[in-house]
Amino acid sequence: MGEFHFSPNYSMLHAYDLAFNQEMDANLRKRAMERLLEFDTVKRDRLLKTMYQYQMSNGKEKPITGRMAMVAGRFHKALLEKKDLYYSLFPRKGHALKSNDKLIANQSFEQQLQHAEAYGEKRVSNDYMIEDRAYQRLVNAKFSKFKDIRKKRGLYKLS
Repeated sequence: MGEFHFSPNYSMLHAYDLAFNQEMDANLRKRAMERLLEFDTVKRDRLLKTMYQYQMSNGKEKPITGRMAMVAGRFHKALLEKKDLYYSLFPRKGHALKSNDKLIANQSFEQQLQHAEAYGEKRVSNDYMIEDRAYQRLVNAKFSKFKDIRKKRGLYKLS
């Protein structure tokens, strides 16, 4: 499985849970951590990466940083659990689509398709097939003012 398939299915909570799972066989847990570290999604999480490296080396690699990462990781895992609980209890409602059953009543699929194409033709006149209102916003946007906006700033600098 590549990054393309892994990333959308990745659960940060499960990855942090793996680091603290003492019920799992140690060798299996180590192999799972090694496998997860092959994915960029996991490698970019510096805290998780440090925790995994610390545990895979049995505490020999980066002993001080690793212990600190484990403490911070336990806190982060607790936050992820709270967030998971919150979204389980109070799920987000999806965007309600507007529907008008009168528009499709007593129409075949072909008729509905013709109406949809006519609707689109009225609202799209550019080569990119983007609705004209949205296309005009893009055309009129002043993207040049953003050029080199962060050129003198480092990746981690906030100022």
